[in-house]
Amino acid sequence: MLLPHFMTTLNSKSYRNCAVIIPTYNERKTIVRTLRDVLVQLQGCHIWVIDDHSPDATGTLVKQFAPSQVTLIVRTGKHGRGSAVWHGMREVYKHTRYTRVIEMDADYSHDPHELPALVAASRDKTIAIGSRYIAGSRIEGWPLTRKILSAGANTLIRLVLRLPLHDATNGFRCYSRKALSILLRQRMVSSGFVMLSESAYVLYKQGYGFTEVPSHFVNRTKGSSNATPREFIDALFTLLHIRRSYL
Repeated sequence: MLLPHFMTTLNSKSYRNCAVIIPTYNERKTIVRTLRDVLVQLQGCHIWVIDDHSPDATGTLVKQFAPSQVTLIVRTGKHGRGSAVWHGMREVYKHTRYTRVIEMDADYSHDPHELPALVAASRDKTIAIGSRYIAGSRIEGWPLTRKILSAGANTLIRLVLRLPLHDATNGFRCYSRKALSILLRQRMVSSGFVMLSESAYVLYKQGYGFTEVPSHFVNRTKGSSNATPREFIDALFTLLHIRRSYL
């Protein structure tokens, strides 16, 4: 399928050094729009879609879209977001061209229009994170209970891991290649969404800093949710284990 005419209106800046990792599971309603918008915002980037064999045929839509800037990897079974991102990181790291690696979701909770600011904020030893909890940020569509759960989790993460982050649980991030090499050498002790906190902690212990970029977070209204409050709460019990593991 040929890219439509919007590609001719791209910014002149090239992002050929950028790779974008998008884990998917049942994202057929948003995946094509996401791919198009990412390619508009980051001209010249390459996208890796890591799909956990979505029963709604997300992978088929990616294949049909199929510009040269998109690589689809379909895994056998649902293994979770963290595992999918790690799979994508291993694939991206094989290509020395990529010095910046972004992870994001396909459901428009992460706005592709914020990508250039995220990339611009990153440095070799500074991880850029789209934050929901700094000035200029906004959360849309969350019930009060979800807001309390998320804010409480981030407070607990700061207390236990001493991470200098307002938002350690948002998977909208830009890493340097050097940071990727550290993470891929590490045997993670957590799984699920808590891997976001552990990966930040690993890099923090290695002297990396963080820059948080304001982000407009929209509760997913399309696709199907990959996380439950119970999974989120259970994951927090691994924080003490993470801290003990890296002493």
